[in-house]
Amino acid sequence: TQIDQIVYARIVNLSQSSILPMNTGNMIPSQIQTNTTHQQDEILRRRREGRRRRRQRRAQRRREQRAIEQAQRQPRQQQQDQLREQQRRIYPRG
Repeated sequence: TQIDQIVYARIVNLSQSSILPMNTGNMIPSQIQTNTTHQQDEILRRRREGRRRRRQRRAQRRREQRAIEQAQRQPRQQQQDQLREQQRRIYPRG
């Protein structure tokens, strides 16, 4: 039947792409835009890049903040912090 054909074509299309626009319920399969795996990889890679950059910026800001705070503390407290930091480097959590 025609419905079977549509469903089959839909499945084939779905297997070619992981991202589909929403509300594809009433479209015929040829109207459904699917991304090639290459486009897909590009999209995901760009997203990962952005996330990585954001994380790095945040980490950098945290490091700078910690440096400022340490500079304002007494030397004794600073030594304790350095010890703690070294141990964190040797035995990272998670």
